Amino acid sequence: MMKRKVFMGDCSRILLSVLFLVSCAAGRENYKTDQRIDMGPYSFSVDRNIEESETRGSRFDGAGWVQVPITELRIRFHVLRDEAKPFTSDFNRFFLRSMAIEDAAGNRFPISPVPVSPIYSAGRYHSDSYIADIRLDPTMMGIRDSKHLGSHARDFHLLIENDDPQPGQPHRVSVQLQ
Repeated sequence: MMKRKVFMGDCSRILLSVLFLVSCAAGRENYKTDQRIDMGPYSFSVDRNIEESETRGSRFDGAGWVQVPITELRIRFHVLRDEAKPFTSDFNRFFLRSMAIEDAAGNRFPISPVPVSPIYSAGRYHSDSYIADIRLDPTMMGIRDSKHLGSHARDFHLLIENDDPQPGQPHRVSVQLQ
């Protein structure tokens, strides 16, 4: 009798995990770069021109130091609509912990856009343009599969969660970077 309960408990946990993952993937809407995205009080687009650069880093592999390539990406966001109320959060804070890039191997890097030439008004910063710099370092903690880590912008999807979806707005968005 006890074995059956344990088996049923394990099966139900696995089933719930699978359902959760399927619902997350199914609830994601695909957008293209330069396409308008409406989320909360903001409308914005992700610039198609992602800047890429490569540097070199070192890591110790047990036998000696090895040079590893480190790709750096810069993603630009263009804010088209900012209807946030005065003295509330700005674009950066609204999307804090809600944006990440992910490659096919499941390596995920959180991003946080920062304003370019912000103007302080009504208790918060406003800007028409934001940037996010990401360092794709294969030696970072949390990398799931460093051997298959994406090395170019086109290897990644930008994932965005909308914590305050208004009617007609998506809850999750995926943008294929170019």
